[in-house]
Amino acid sequence: MSDEKPSNDVAVQSCLDILHSTNPSDSEKNLNGFKSLLLSSSQEKKILTQKVHTLPFHIQNDPKANDRPFILSTYNCVNTNDNEGQDTGNSIPYYRSPWTNNYYPSSATTTKVQQGRHPTTNYRDDDSMRRQLELQANEVWGVYKSMYYGKEDATGSVYIWDDGRKNPSSILDCWSGAFLIHKSIDDGDAEWNSQHIVHVSTKSSGGATATVTYHLQSTVTIHLCLKESEAGNDSAATYNTTTTDSSKTQISGSTEKVTTQSKSVLQNHHSSSSRVSEHLETIGSMIEDVGIDM
Repeated sequence: MSDEKPSNDVAVQSCLDILHSTNPSDSEKNLNGFKSLLLSSSQEKKILTQKVHTLPFHIQNDPKANDRPFILSTYNCVNTNDNEGQDTGNSIPYYRSPWTNNYYPSSATTTKVQQGRHPTTNYRDDDSMRRQLELQANEVWGVYKSMYYGKEDATGSVYIWDDGRKNPSSILDCWSGAFLIHKSIDDGDAEWNSQHIVHVSTKSSGGATATVTYHLQSTVTIHLCLKESEAGNDSAATYNTTTTDSSKTQISGSTEKVTTQSKSVLQNHHSSSSRVSEHLETIGSMIEDVGIDM
């Protein structure tokens, strides 16, 4: 048997195929195993991580924003130890807070963080239009989170980035964002993670109008830890594993939906603030509709 590793694309896709068929509650453990076993470069590992949409969310408080919580995810993460694309095994993840634009743990230096290869590090200026879009999106998302998931045990975060498309006439024409929700009750016995990844693109019609297209990929993952009396005798769930505590049963599952919407808008007749509002209104409506369907 050959010891040669499969090519980059084949290795990443093979890992994804297996991860998509396994218990979502084991996604983090299985992902780390695949990255150690099959993938050698940090770029391969990053691509795989960004394609796995069932990873559990973790929460951290931002001490510079009155301890407001934010979600730790691949969309606001950079690794400081990146040796020309090769992972040395000692990389440390740092997570950017949407409230202050600071990275945590706070021991991260600005130089190291800015070297991280992640879209969110393309800007550090709090006055940038994209940063203002992110701040406004988080405020709106906070209201949505409180209405649908409650204030006490739910956290919402939005991260905006430039996805690398070339030569947009405005940074508001082409961008991507992650709209995330984490809710945990009963000390983690019940968890809900939802992520909505949106890609916005604008194409000029050659006249006074342009077409804006919103591509939305939504994933919801749930995890339940039930006592024996609650679980009953029905073992037909797709994902059902018993913990070391024989009186409890863990059930996890995920579902995904992709939607696209296009709309015609007037070019150069709206201020930046009104364009931001239009984007958020459209995306918010799409996410609400997806939530009802899912």
